[in-house]
Amino acid sequence: MARKSRKSFSQANSSYNMTSLAASEIIKKPRYYKVGIYARLSFESEMNKERDTVDTQISFIKDYIARQDDMEIYDVYADISLTGTNFNRPEFNRMIEDIKSGKINTIITKDLSRLGRNYIESGTYIERIFPMFNVRYIAITDDFDSIRPDADITMPLKNIVNEYYSKDLSDKVWTAFRSIWKSGLYVCGRPPYGYKKNREKKCLEIDEYAAQVVKRIFSMYLNGMKLAEIARTLKNEGILSPSQYRYFNIGDKEKFDKAKDWYYVQVKDILKDQQYVGDSVHGKSGGKLGEHRTKRRNDKADWIIIPDTHEAIVSREEFAIVQKMISDSTKQFNDAINRGRQKSPVPKNKFVGKCTCGQCGSRVFIKRKDTGKSEFYYYCAGEKSSVLCRDRHVKIPYEDLDRSVFSVIKKHMQICIEKISLIQKLNATDSANIQYKVLNRQLDKLRNERKRIISRGKGLYEDYKDKFITAEEYVQFQKEYKKQIEDIDRQITEYENHINKYRRDFHLDESWESIIAKFQGKRILTQEIVDAFVSEIKIYPDKNIEVKLYYDDMLDQLVSIADVREAECNGR
Repeated sequence: MARKSRKSFSQANSSYNMTSLAASEIIKKPRYYKVGIYARLSFESEMNKERDTVDTQISFIKDYIARQDDMEIYDVYADISLTGTNFNRPEFNRMIEDIKSGKINTIITKDLSRLGRNYIESGTYIERIFPMFNVRYIAITDDFDSIRPDADITMPLKNIVNEYYSKDLSDKVWTAFRSIWKSGLYVCGRPPYGYKKNREKKCLEIDEYAAQVVKRIFSMYLNGMKLAEIARTLKNEGILSPSQYRYFNIGDKEKFDKAKDWYYVQVKDILKDQQYVGDSVHGKSGGKLGEHRTKRRNDKADWIIIPDTHEAIVSREEFAIVQKMISDSTKQFNDAINRGRQKSPVPKNKFVGKCTCGQCGSRVFIKRKDTGKSEFYYYCAGEKSSVLCRDRHVKIPYEDLDRSVFSVIKKHMQICIEKISLIQKLNATDSANIQYKVLNRQLDKLRNERKRIISRGKGLYEDYKDKFITAEEYVQFQKEYKKQIEDIDRQITEYENHINKYRRDFHLDESWESIIAKFQGKRILTQEIVDAFVSEIKIYPDKNIEVKLYYDDMLDQLVSIADVREAECNGR
């Protein structure tokens, strides 16, 4: 085979250098990836006894980064004793803020499960949110790297397995607790006022001082005293309230000073607590670990009640009489209001478990106004007992809160639809199509150059064998060709990722998209809409309202990517 003499490296690589220059003009990326290391210790680990595993994760990731020549560590983010079934974690949220501000462009975890065990939310971050901000994501032990073309093949399956593991573990933990509770053991939770926990026997036992107060409360109510009168009497006598008593015993002065004094709700809660007859009551609030729901009070039918597990403070007869008195009193009060004033019943509170006072954090209830027959407002339950709310009452008309919250939800859906439409329109513009063609031409040049280098590399041994080059030149050429191929591969990967931005329309997260399609055009705020959209509401004096929706962060990211695409198409 006839061969020409080889050119110098600078001559042989002139076409490759021109291609590299063209690539640098189109894709301007930093040489080094600014890395955020993320580690998490699952909440369901046994009493956090493996806390040092977070340090192990971080050390493992740092060793990986040390072997890379294009990475540098910006910061470490570690959430300890927090569940992986949702993303409400302080350090994770701090990392997202650093992504938004451009401080990091790469996230590395030990494996996929450290990012999260909820398949839908993990997939949303990996496949949609991270790419929005051009963030690379790496899960080392799962061999996942988002810049690789096939990176999304195995990730969903692993996340499904992680989510199943979390739910399965939650079921097992829940079953174990039920078994423990049925045996009469008290291993977790705060003992009710009047009892203390025997840690050795793992059961409740009488707290003599507080138990006497409980007995006295039942006695006063049975003798005809009103709830507020009982609370006022205990307060005036200097008897510590349940929260004050708890913080006093543990020596927490700061919390003791902020603890609420006696008020009628505390008295009523004690009078209605079945645990004082010797029964254990579990599962009043919250849900299983894997259910990913806002903590709220469960229906009484779902409570787990185990009879005769500890010593009673009041008799069952007394307790039954008190419950009947409370029920009758409530009914008489409501009947008197509705009959005497001919007013409509109090409307349903759509925001139970979601709405709190912005000043003191107390729950918010619906109350009838003093004037008018059918006017109601939301008010802070702590306005009489909380120092923060005594002078500046927190309240807002019922219709105003409903109207404001619904307005926020409708604006949320409107912006979402507008931005999606804008992105799809921009992706179809002539400038986007031209950019797409330019990128493809440059990609073809890189691929052809790669083939030429591979072809030259295959002939090296024959050149050496036929003595066209020396052994030293053979080794030198071999190393140089290998380096050129690696550089071109890196360029090809960047081009492929960049092209995808012009080839695909942006699509919403499926759950978000279905919710918007379902409720778009609705004219009345319903409980179903509130449950689907509203995460948290805070009300302040002067009718100020703060509304947080489940998809707020995702909407912010959608607006950001739409602005970036619009700027690109306008040449800014």
